[in-house]
This record gives sequence, structure tokens and C-alpha cells, in this order.
Amino acid sequence: MIRTFSLRHGALCLLLGALAWVTIASVTIASVTMASATLAWGQSTSTAAPAMKAAHSTGKAAPKATSQPASAAKKDTAKEESKGPAGKIAPDAAVITIPGVCNHPAASKAHPASASTCKTVVSRAEFEKVIAAIQPDMPESARRQFAERYAMALAMAGKARQMGLDHGAQYEEMEKLMRLQVLTQILLKDMREKATVTDQEVEDYYKKNPSAYEEISLERVYVPKLKQPSEASANPSDPKARQETADAAADMKKEADNLRARAVAGEDFAKLQAEAFETAGMKTPPPNTKLTKLRRNSIPPDQGFVFNLKPGEVSEVSTNPNGYLFYKLDTKEILPLNSVKEEIHTSLQNQRMQDTMESIRESTKPEYNDRYFAAAAPAMPHGGMAMQHPAVPSSAGSGAGQPPRSRTAQ
Repeated sequence: MIRTFSLRHGALCLLLGALAWVTIASVTIASVTMASATLAWGQSTSTAAPAMKAAHSTGKAAPKATSQPASAAKKDTAKEESKGPAGKIAPDAAVITIPGVCNHPAASKAHPASASTCKTVVSRAEFEKVIAAIQPDMPESARRQFAERYAMALAMAGKARQMGLDHGAQYEEMEKLMRLQVLTQILLKDMREKATVTDQEVEDYYKKNPSAYEEISLERVYVPKLKQPSEASANPSDPKARQETADAAADMKKEADNLRARAVAGEDFAKLQAEAFETAGMKTPPPNTKLTKLRRNSIPPDQGFVFNLKPGEVSEVSTNPNGYLFYKLDTKEILPLNSVKEEIHTSLQNQRMQDTMESIRESTKPEYNDRYFAAAAPAMPHGGMAMQHPAVPSSAGSGAGQPPRSRTAQ
């Protein structure tokens, strides 16, 4: 029988690179979604998790949780999949067989020639024990790919043992680091299981933060700030070129104001957008004017005023680094609780995990030798271990000089 899945097998060291995200990704999925949503608003989905600071501004302690709908859903999924083809395989039946890899490393070292006749057999029960340790809800459709990675890890670990690489100072130090990482992952998993959220807490948060679940559809016209440069204005040090640039900027601002007045009068936004690009001498096709299913966390903060518009209202002209924009609000609605329930549940759960992480940081404040760490830290060597923990993403607006894009304006 195959040995226990352990660090000395070497399998975990190889698999962590591909599978460590399983535990960590679920911790940070809501916050990462929020970060990607702000990169270029309208490009991401409208199901990004809401910012949770508002929940803490109330100053009220969270009630004790009693349920975890997400976990229940995972268990149901696992039960359903156990009824599939894999469920018909006996627990002691072989699911992976690796010729040439010995179950007994000591024997293969003593008799290298016999290694070719060795084989490692992994039963269904043993394989599923490994899966249960890293991702209990792994779908059957993903298990073959994991099995291939696992078999390769076992083969490489077997080769490493034959070469005597499973001992020595480097091995021991790397093993220590990997144990730290595994313990961190197990702690995070335990934290997630304990960070339960009740349906009542979800509903309360929804009621206290209705603006977080507003969804709007807009039309937008983007007017480039400058016209396409002519040959005469190609040299910025030329006084004539500088004057042309200033004149062009003034002309395009007037153009934006004129187009906005026509939009208020009811003209079609797609027509106005095409004229804006034609006036600017743009050679690329104009962007789509329709922006649909937008949430507050999917737009840059300086454009948040669009949520204050009334249906049919056209905004004033606003400015970004490379252009002018104005909008017309088409529709606005507050998403029903049922459609955002899981989103809120995940966000509240993640926030509680972040709070626990913060309490750990506050209770253990390391002291560092500033003289030793005065030099800039070297880059992490390829293959080096980066201790993983939930990260707090930074916010970013849309790309400079580019109009914000929606999912429908690709």
C-alpha cells in the first residue's frame, strides 16, 4: 500500500504549487473580485462582493452564527457526485498504478536494479483521503487532472529518494517551511469553518446597505481630449505645436459641451459618439455607448455620481486624464435579496476571517533588526515559498486616457 501522503513523500511540495490556492482562493475571492472590478469599470461581472466597512461603522457586534449555507451546498454537491461512475468503484480498488516507483524507498536504494519492477498502487480510499485533505468538494471532472499531478509528484519524489535528496540541510529547512505553510492553510480552513453567517445576518446587512446593491444601465459618450496629432504638432518643443495642442484641447471641450446639449435634447448617443471620434480624427472604431448591469463597486470612485442621476437624466461633462465624458441613466433598480444572498454571505464570512487574521497580527508583533534588513529585500528566488494569507487588494480606476468599458462594450 502507498505510504501516507506526507512531506517526506515529496508529493506535497510539488502539489502545493498547483493546489495551494484551493484553501486560500476561497478566503480572498470576494476581495479579489472587488479589486478586478475597479480596474476598468464595467468590464467585470456585477456580482462582485460589497465593501464591508459599512458593516463595521455601526459599531455593533456581530451576532453568534449558527449556520453556513455555502458548506451545506458543498456537501450536497459531494453527495450527488458520489452517485456517479466513481461511486461504483470499490474502496480498495486501484485508481492509480505507477510502475517503477517503489512503495518502500529503503528497498529501492539498497537494490536500485529492482526499482524497475516496483510499482506504487493507490486505492480509491487512499486517493479520496488525499482529496479530502486539500479540497473535499473537488468535482469528479477535475480528479483526473489532479491524479496526473499527484502521480507525477510521487514519481519525482521516488526519483529524489533514489538520489538521496530526502535528507540534508536543504531538505530539512525546506521541510520546515512547508510545514509552516501547511499549518497556515489548515488554520485558514478552520477559520473559514468557524466564520459562520446566519441568514438573518445576511438580511440585516442587505437592509442596512441598499446602495451596495443598486444596479444601473447607462449610455455614455467619450470625447478625446486632444485631436489626433498632425505632422506640424508632432514636436512638443515647437511653439507652434504647443499652441496647436492648447487650441485642440479647447476645441474638444467645446465639442463635448455641444454634444452633451444635443444629448439633453434627445439625440442618439451612438450617433454622438461617432461624431466625437470623427471630430478628434480617431482612426479606431468608437466604443459602445451602452453600459449595463453596473454596481457601485464596479466603477471608479470619481464616476460614482452616475448613481445619483434619475432615469432619462443626462449628466454634466466630467473629465478624465485623456478625455471628457457624459452619461444618461437608462434604468436603476435594487437587486433582490435572493440574487445577492450568497455574495453577502461570502463577504461577511471573509470579513470575519480578516478580523481574525488582524487579531493574530496584533497579538504577535515581530521585532526586526533594522541594521540587518536595511538593504532592499532581494527578489524571491524561483520556486521559493511565499507564505500565503488573505491579501487586501488596492483599488484602481480605469486605465488612464481610456473610457470606462462595460461588459457589453468589448
